[in-house]
Amino acid sequence: GELFTVHPFGNMLVTMTLTGEQIVQILEQQWQRERPRPLHVSRGFNYEWNGKAPPGQRVVPGSVTLHGKPLDRAASYRVTVNNFLADGGDGFPAFVQGEQRVVGITDIEAMIDYLRTHSPLSRDTGTRIRRVE
Repeated sequence: GELFTVHPFGNMLVTMTLTGEQIVQILEQQWQRERPRPLHVSRGFNYEWNGKAPPGQRVVPGSVTLHGKPLDRAASYRVTVNNFLADGGDGFPAFVQGEQRVVGITDIEAMIDYLRTHSPLSRDTGTRIRRVE
């Protein structure tokens, strides 16, 4: 009940295949609106962005990495997001390009499973997203 109070959406999780290029497009789409909507990325995924660069060019070239290795723009990656984002919500139309979609459990069920497996939680002190200028 407490989790549902802070996260009441009940969206389904959708796992899809995206290319590295599509992932970079999605990262750029964070700043394509008047009020940016930053995405929170998973552990092991890192990138840098330049707030002074124009929208569409803010992700620092070569900075996107997955587990310490550069993201290959031509390679395919499996990505999981909620169905609202998967359908292009919040101004992220590049998610619609995702292929081989599999709908899973709700986001709240996934959070409950995660907490059961990983509790007690410790604070993640890593920096996944870094602003440079």
